[in-house]
Amino acid sequence: MRWLLLGAPAAMLIAWAMAGCGKWPDRHHGGCDICPQPFQYPAFDTPQHAILNLKYAWERRDSVRTRLVYDDAYQGTSTDSDHSTLTFTKDQEVGVVWSMGKDQNIVSIHFTTPPETTWVRQHYASDPDGWAAIQIPGVTVQVDDAVQGTLIASGMALFQFKLVPTLDSSSPTDTTWKVIRWTEVKN
Repeated sequence: MRWLLLGAPAAMLIAWAMAGCGKWPDRHHGGCDICPQPFQYPAFDTPQHAILNLKYAWERRDSVRTRLVYDDAYQGTSTDSDHSTLTFTKDQEVGVVWSMGKDQNIVSIHFTTPPETTWVRQHYASDPDGWAAIQIPGVTVQVDDAVQGTLIASGMALFQFKLVPTLDSSSPTDTTWKVIRWTEVKN
């Protein structure tokens, strides 16, 4: 009986410690000062933010967010230094991120871009009205795999994203942006 009585407070102490950050119910403790804030993606309110959503979705292996980043008419291309070109669809891009999310051997993904201030935003006369093009030099994508080792896609002469404005279904006056083209050109 004594062990049972001693065990109950110990179990409560362990449960309290495992509960982590929470709010104390009294007026003296307004909350947890060391609780990490949950991650929040940027809004799709600028072309740059749409690209950051893509970057973070890759790093977090979030295929649901990845699907939101791309327009349904998306076409991606990757041209190697020998001029061979691969093409990708929205479903293929989402599938890659989904597969990385399910692969237990992938330890981390780093999608490194230079500061936004170095990104070059343009509009090409050959693009439909409203489209925006953003060129980003020096992008590196690194996948750390426990079995395959570190896989790095770098040496890209250029990553170019073309983005299309869309109407946000929750507010017809807000413009949001989606990636409709992603072109990689390797050195």
